[in-house]
Amino acid sequence: MSNNQLIDFQRLNFGVIGSASANVNCWYIRELNNKFSINGSFSPLHTTYDWTLIKEVDNKLFKSGIVTFCRGKTMLIVKFKTSFKDNNYYIFFTPNNNVKLYWVEKKPNQFTILSSGPMGSEISWLAIHKELAYTTGINNPGSIYAGERIIEFEQQTNVSINENKSLNMENNLHVNLNGWHNNEYIIKPTEDLDNIYSPMNIKEKHGYIILLSSNKNINIFWMEKYTDRFKIGCSFPIANCMVNYMIIKRGLNWWNEI
Repeated sequence: MSNNQLIDFQRLNFGVIGSASANVNCWYIRELNNKFSINGSFSPLHTTYDWTLIKEVDNKLFKSGIVTFCRGKTMLIVKFKTSFKDNNYYIFFTPNNNVKLYWVEKKPNQFTILSSGPMGSEISWLAIHKELAYTTGINNPGSIYAGERIIEFEQQTNVSINENKSLNMENNLHVNLNGWHNNEYIIKPTEDLDNIYSPMNIKEKHGYIILLSSNKNINIFWMEKYTDRFKIGCSFPIANCMVNYMIIKRGLNWWNEI
């Protein structure tokens, strides 16, 4: 069974990037009358999807767009119109077919995506440089957060928690660990790990959307949201997994913050 949530929008030159709250592939379909649908493979009816619209942007610290291509591809190189100054940026993408995408290489002028099967014919993507992520939003500080976590171990071994229990969102000892714990991980933007000097504090518990990507062929999905942190899950734990995250406060057009 596939869950299909219709999203209304008015301009065909937009794309969409989505993330699911369950262990499913996430993809979009362009529907009639200038609409998108966000879909999840075998997802239960209560699955929630976060999504944001994407348009063509070419900024020295932020880039986004929609790539179209012939069907059948399982590898895609996304090239920028102009280069970043280095490869210290975070990337997010969603296809228009039921596949899992993951990135394998970042260069200043391009990044490479692999997939678990044919990608379809279109991918929406965005890339935000680390230097822009520091600012947390230009016009509305505290509205955008982005960063990366390198989850080194398949299973965390030094957490003071019962092996069979979930991570506790309220326990700071369970935040930003070195490994997965029961396929879970809690991300909290911090000064030490992200150089983000303005602590995340989005008052509404569900007042933001989460975008995620990784360099491994596994599903990464969000599970819980708090004002200053959120919990993610994976389809199976794997060592040396890099996870890129981006948080966007609801009600804002992200391109007004760059």
